[in-house]
Amino acid sequence: MIYLKSTHKLSETSIMNIMVLIRLLFNRAIKRKIVTIDLYPIGGNKIKIKFPESNKVGLSIQQIQNIESLVDLSIVETHTRNVWLFSFYFAGMRVSAVLKIRLSDINDNRLQYRMHKNSKLISMKIPKKTLAIINKLL
Repeated sequence: MIYLKSTHKLSETSIMNIMVLIRLLFNRAIKRKIVTIDLYPIGGNKIKIKFPESNKVGLSIQQIQNIESLVDLSIVETHTRNVWLFSFYFAGMRVSAVLKIRLSDINDNRLQYRMHKNSKLISMKIPKKTLAIINKLL
């Protein structure tokens, strides 16, 4: 971790992401009997993976309104804006989830989808502004 910080000037979050990858690789190697558990470098009195708290900065209402009112966009820019707004209107739904949504996921002004992260089935009322985006696509 010191090497990554001093030599490569990585942030704490980037270093922790690398440590998570190392943990994953070790767990797979142990499962496949490539290495033994005594070589495992994480946990206990060894390396601890702790993500630093991040300062999340949101957009202002005016900035959101500016994005909503953009004009003279190309087809790709319009689609990108709509996907982002769709995600935003659904309280930060992952863009990967937005891209997988199908019309069959929409029933009675509700969106039903399964979260990829934890396989939880979600049912949400569709915000009016999102309905406008959906109607443009139909």
